[in-house]
Amino acid sequence: MVEPNARRAVERGLEILESDQRAADEIKAIDQLICLPSKAVRGPNFENLFDSATDDAERDSWRGFNEDDRRIYPVRDGQLRAVRYDSCRGMEGWTTLCLGLDLFYAQRVAEPLVDEESLQATLRQTMKENYSDAAFAEKLEQAEREYAFHWLMIPLTRSIDHLVVHLHDENSSLGLILKAVSARCPGQIEWVRPDTLLN
Repeated sequence: MVEPNARRAVERGLEILESDQRAADEIKAIDQLICLPSKAVRGPNFENLFDSATDDAERDSWRGFNEDDRRIYPVRDGQLRAVRYDSCRGMEGWTTLCLGLDLFYAQRVAEPLVDEESLQATLRQTMKENYSDAAFAEKLEQAEREYAFHWLMIPLTRSIDHLVVHLHDENSSLGLILKAVSARCPGQIEWVRPDTLLN
């Protein structure tokens, strides 16, 4: 789903979860999972938008991004579960909604935990006289992207049946990657844009 308006993205995402739930009688709200960026990620505050959207829709929720809620695991069938990307390991949803995934990816690329000194030392040792600053810069960029990709694999593998990815900008780094994947694997990714959301 491509939607630059984060509020509409949250609302549309909740509609998709509800539609998936209606399509399978045995699925309850608690079986769904919503992953969202933390407040540290530049851009919209998805935590507040989730709270606002669920309040407006009078939906019960378990806010795993809130310290108090996180201490008590969700137990009511009607609870929608929402967690930050940083803490979604080990959780799964029948349908998983990944909000602002391109913003989360961009943050991970921009703030990677890569040991540059070790990387440079290893490169110097393996390349010997062929070592160059340009080769190091290329290897560092690759390591930063791999770091971000490893983080992406956590939320992208949380879904049992249906994965919904929200992109804030389809021309973001992640948007362009998904477009390339979509071109190579036709029919595997369904693109939903704002103009097609109006029913």
